[in-house]
Amino acid sequence: MQRKAIIGILALALAAPMALAAEKSPWLHIKVIEGGEGGETVRVNIPLSLAEAVLPLVEIEMFHHGKLDLSELINEVGDMEIDIRGILEAVRKTGDAELVNIQGDDQTVRVTKSGDFLVVKVTDKGGKETVDVRLPLKVVDALISGEEDELDLIAGVRALGESGGGDLVTVQDGDESVRIWVDYKNSME
Repeated sequence: MQRKAIIGILALALAAPMALAAEKSPWLHIKVIEGGEGGETVRVNIPLSLAEAVLPLVEIEMFHHGKLDLSELINEVGDMEIDIRGILEAVRKTGDAELVNIQGDDQTVRVTKSGDFLVVKVTDKGGKETVDVRLPLKVVDALISGEEDELDLIAGVRALGESGGGDLVTVQDGDESVRIWVDYKNSME
């Protein structure tokens, strides 16, 4: 009996650090609620460490080794030269401010810098549809840390894990919604 108790205590002692490590690992959550009759709810929970490990294994069209090649998109734009890194550096040096405000007949789009975040808010005139994006500037830095015409998604995922969590994207359209966020729980409940 004592032998079983000792083995149980040793198992707990060995498992506890692994459980604590798992709790401290960031998770990406996606929740989509489809409204109306027959609407479904989709929940996706992905540890960022899994995303970081899997991204290099995906090879499709413009996506190779965890990097998204933007050269085709840039070529479609034509002769326009945009220094994304320079623009980001200028935004970073700017204090909190509203950078863009577009008021159209159907919707309003606001882009602000708030602390260490780039925030985009789109609202329709009726107020029934809203899109909120809150992206840590560290993640944007990481995404553009690779070659000139690519986004480094692995670096972006890594930076996302270091960003402390919170909502990234929320969309509300009547009784339908989307929420994407990072936290340290392995479930949404």
